[in-house]
Amino acid sequence: MKAATYFGRLVGMGAVLCSVFLIGAGFAQAAAPQLSSGQPLTLDKPYSSAQTITDVISNKEVFGKLQGSTPIDIYSVTPDRDGEQTFSLLSPQQMPGQAALIFVDPTTASQAQNLGLPLPESGNYHTALVKAPTAAKTYYETALFQNFDVLAQGRYSLKKGVTYYLVVLDPYRQTVNYALKLGESSSWTAGDVFRNFGTWIRLQTNDYAGTSPFTFSWHVFKYFMMLLSLSVLVGIFFIEQLFAFMANKSKAAGYILIKMQPFSKVFIWSGLALMAIFSYLFFRDDSWLGIPFVMFLVFIPLLISLLYQTIVLSPRVAALEVTKKEATIPFALRKRWFFSFLVSFFSLGAILVFFGIYFTK
Repeated sequence: MKAATYFGRLVGMGAVLCSVFLIGAGFAQAAAPQLSSGQPLTLDKPYSSAQTITDVISNKEVFGKLQGSTPIDIYSVTPDRDGEQTFSLLSPQQMPGQAALIFVDPTTASQAQNLGLPLPESGNYHTALVKAPTAAKTYYETALFQNFDVLAQGRYSLKKGVTYYLVVLDPYRQTVNYALKLGESSSWTAGDVFRNFGTWIRLQTNDYAGTSPFTFSWHVFKYFMMLLSLSVLVGIFFIEQLFAFMANKSKAAGYILIKMQPFSKVFIWSGLALMAIFSYLFFRDDSWLGIPFVMFLVFIPLLISLLYQTIVLSPRVAALEVTKKEATIPFALRKRWFFSFLVSFFSLGAILVFFGIYFTK
């Protein structure tokens, strides 16, 4: 079997998996996430500058930040059909807040309460405070790897073509990140993550509002480079190990393993160096004290293993005889490669577990 066949299989498998992933995401009843504009309200007519939420009768999240001298955000929702909808106000657990959610209603969907809030000039509107859950409630957003506290939640009957308003405010005038959730099911699909990657990056770095869809700050750059270098390191490492295992039975895989040595080592060492640099730059400003030191300890076994592969094993593999795009890797060499792989695997696994704990804390 020719070497190209293995590349074809890998590409084909990747294409199929990506297709299934994205097609499956398309069937989920979710709408794309939305970021608040971050623009201040027009004080004399605040409802005229309300931000519009589309896809009202769906599962969706709108992310915003209360800040400035008037920490109030107003959203208008106009359903395109009759239906019931649940509105929830969420607060990231790592940045707790005391924001409140007020439902401004021109119908009988809610019970009127005098909250001292100005009302829209046109229409017979009244205000209703969306109450907090009777018991403490949290929501885990899988796409963001984050836990949110549910500050307020209410379900209302909405009428087609009627404009309602959702007011988010903080009575203590503090800077607060929040998420306004529509619906009770998952709000993000896999496709949403790919299509709104800039939004995902911003939310991961606690940048919840802005006038542009993507703000490429230094903090975002460090975060992006850390993830990119980790992806390169893990991806190239496992591709190389895959062909090393396949070389036990396939001479074509042995040929590919020999030819990829110079290139794979460049990518692996580049990915490792960049990940070490940007992990240090990213985590040194974090509240988790000692993270750079812990990362250094985790890197030591991986560093030793990769040095052994680069200095000892790779030159021997590259020097093997190749005939007709086929090569046999000696058993003794494969055995050493396997033990080196185990050390690297556990070290990389520890790094991935560490990242998982950090981003789900």
